[in-house]
Amino acid sequence: MSSRRILVTGATGFVGSEILARARAGGIHARSLSRRAVKALSSPDDYVLADWTKDQERLGDVVEGMDAVIHCASVVHRPGAPSEEYVRFNVEASRALAAACRARSVPRLVFLSTIKVYGETPAGTIDESTPVAPESPYARTKLEAEEMLDRAAHGGGPELVVLRLCPVFGVGDKGNVRTMIRAIARRRFAVPGDGSNKKSLVHVSTVAEVALAACTRGRGTFVVADRDVPSVAELSDTIAREVNKPRPLRVPAPLLYFAAGGFEVGYRVLRREPRINRALIRKSLLPSVCNPARVEADLQVPCHRDLREAIREEVAWLRQIGEI
Repeated sequence: MSSRRILVTGATGFVGSEILARARAGGIHARSLSRRAVKALSSPDDYVLADWTKDQERLGDVVEGMDAVIHCASVVHRPGAPSEEYVRFNVEASRALAAACRARSVPRLVFLSTIKVYGETPAGTIDESTPVAPESPYARTKLEAEEMLDRAAHGGGPELVVLRLCPVFGVGDKGNVRTMIRAIARRRFAVPGDGSNKKSLVHVSTVAEVALAACTRGRGTFVVADRDVPSVAELSDTIAREVNKPRPLRVPAPLLYFAAGGFEVGYRVLRREPRINRALIRKSLLPSVCNPARVEADLQVPCHRDLREAIREEVAWLRQIGEI
């Protein structure tokens, strides 16, 4: 694949920067596109477009000559953001990108989506056949973008591969695992219930390898997750060992529900939204298990990273930047 040319959008983000770095390290001619300029964008093939929907001609010039585009850029979970912001970037910017790819004859578009399109608490093991039921503005606009890009593909646009990612972790992580490491390092974390419920994760390196493979193989939709699914207790205990802290306490579920109910009442008096509520507790106690079998079969990428090794790397990074 070293002779191929790809464009990575969202190249300053957690996942996009990993894909870009791995592509270039592998000898792939990788061009980057971002909404903001940072030091990481230093190559002649790095581009910044603040609003792709208003600069269609330049966007066309950026995708010119590419064999594939990996579309990572999106507005994720932004508390208080109006729904129009999610629509403008997750849907309309994706529409502009697809149009530019069609106009410049780019043959393939790899779109990074989310398992949140299946809802917050889907029943059973999640795979490509699980019914979609998005709840948040982020998930709804991601699904809307998927459907729009699929229509574009059938209407003469680039061939589409959709990657629905479960929570991604690793160095640069901005999500739940990073939050969990910080909380355990400060001894401010308790395992809800007995911790036996399993939660799928995927390492950022796996996501990068899958996205690069999708530039040349497979078509359709893929659920991307590690084949090994840790329980909440296993994950928290692994983190505790790496930060040299005691094993987090297990808190019985009824006690958590009682405490969350108290938070809800107190915050209702203050006319504020509580950070902890019974719905959040209920969600934390449910499993979320994803099956990456189709990725491994069709894209031929092994979906596994040793959990302890990966946590050790993320802990070392958080220590380096002074967060723990």
